[in-house]
Amino acid sequence: MVDDDEIINHVHSMVISRIDPTVEITLFKSGLQFMNSISEIDTYAFPDIIFLDIRMPEMSGFDVLDALNSYRSKLSDTLIYVLSSTLDERDLAKAISYPIVTKFMSKPLTFDVVSDLLSK
Repeated sequence: MVDDDEIINHVHSMVISRIDPTVEITLFKSGLQFMNSISEIDTYAFPDIIFLDIRMPEMSGFDVLDALNSYRSKLSDTLIYVLSSTLDERDLAKAISYPIVTKFMSKPLTFDVVSDLLSK
């Protein structure tokens, strides 16, 4: 999970852990922190799912998506869900325009949504 909001990270972590306590969750409080860690990951260690916030300081979710384009071949099995509380339709359109984005989703994640995602 990449989100600068600690409360959202806590809520999302709790929801995921209650549905499947075996899921390993790694939290990043900024896009820059996430990208620094990604540069150290080998091809086989990319996460199965990335939940990415759009609006963050230092490096926005869109900046992260731009940077992730250079890792496209390594991300072939990774699902990227862009999460946001924005109501701006331009953000939705921009997010889904990235070929590496699986889906745009509204915050917060619910038990039903996470249960559905983890069952796939």
